[in-house]
Amino acid sequence: MSHPFHVPETIYPYAVPMLPSRDIDATLGFFESVIDFRRSFAHGSPTEYAGMKRDGAEIHFFRCDDAKVLERSGCRVRVDGIEPLYARCVNRGVVHPDGKLAEKSWGTREFVMLDPDGVTVTFFEPRHP
Repeated sequence: MSHPFHVPETIYPYAVPMLPSRDIDATLGFFESVIDFRRSFAHGSPTEYAGMKRDGAEIHFFRCDDAKVLERSGCRVRVDGIEPLYARCVNRGVVHPDGKLAEKSWGTREFVMLDPDGVTVTFFEPRHP
């Protein structure tokens, strides 16, 4: 018996997380300088919505002043070559105090970065790709 909402012809090639930001221009600058993402678009003055890309990863940002939304938001980004990225984030002082690079029981090595608003980005690499 098939699920009534099954859509076998649909392919999901990637997803784009949307993260909140108090000051999108400052957040874009942070992501450019710390992890080499590049702006792909920005709308509004001041910026209300923007997007960034690096390789196959894409993140969008929306303006938000709600502290509860900011502190509870985050995303996960798969990377290849996690050690140099971790070293860069350590040197910039942006690794979450409880998010140091570690092997996880679910088969990844990962760490957590904090952006200027305290939003988390977890970078992970499969141990056995």
